[in-house]
Amino acid sequence: MFNFGKSFHKEYTNAMNQMDGINENIKKERSCKLHDFDAIIKHNRIEKYKCRNCGCIEDLRFVEGYMRGIEHVLGSEIEVSSNIFGETKYTYIGKADKGGE
Repeated sequence: MFNFGKSFHKEYTNAMNQMDGINENIKKERSCKLHDFDAIIKHNRIEKYKCRNCGCIEDLRFVEGYMRGIEHVLGSEIEVSSNIFGETKYTYIGKADKGGE
């Protein structure tokens, strides 16, 4: 006879293990100062990219957006300002904002 309690416990444990893995990956991603995506690995039959620095695993959409952001920042200047509360604000000024191309 099928045991619903055992089946539920097994599926619950698998789901919790997956959530722990996701949380660990998020911590790695957020702690890395500069991602260096290099390796393409198969993760659950889907191609993913692994950062050489922190080891986080990301999909193609994240990597493309991250690289576009890096290109944007490298072609910009950073303006640093502080408010009366001591909070620092970083503003990226692109070429178009400076009157360039």
